[in-house]
Amino acid sequence: MSADEGARSVAFMTEFLVETYVSPTDASSVQHLAKCARLAAEELSDQGIQVRYVRSIFVPEEETCFIFYDALCADTARRAASLDRRRPVCTRALNAGTLSLAAHSGPDRVFFEGRVARTRRLRPDVYTTALTATNAAGRRSESKSLTFTIRQMRR
Repeated sequence: MSADEGARSVAFMTEFLVETYVSPTDASSVQHLAKCARLAAEELSDQGIQVRYVRSIFVPEEETCFIFYDALCADTARRAASLDRRRPVCTRALNAGTLSLAAHSGPDRVFFEGRVARTRRLRPDVYTTALTATNAAGRRSESKSLTFTIRQMRR
């Protein structure tokens, strides 16, 4: 066996930082995000692309998660991050409240101020609501869903 046959190849890798948005109301998604980042790096490594997930840092007051990768170049870290984003994100369904209002037959327009009760205001986040109409006889329409975003007010 020659000296080269058992030798290891060492490549110098640089640490790259990927910044991603994380809702402060769903901090549990940070663990899922870190797991997906690690799996994305492992998947690329299995394909012979040198990249390694290092760690994640969540900064809730900035609504940001920093993901660190060791990679040969920025393109490889970007590739790991984009591979990560294609993975489905786990979501939780929580009942934030119920709204009822009187309406007439046909199309209606509703002005929503982000409150589900007089004293309960929804926090900034993405919400999905189920809309169901009920007529005077108690017959219900097919439920339709609507996704909307509550944004933080600028002062």
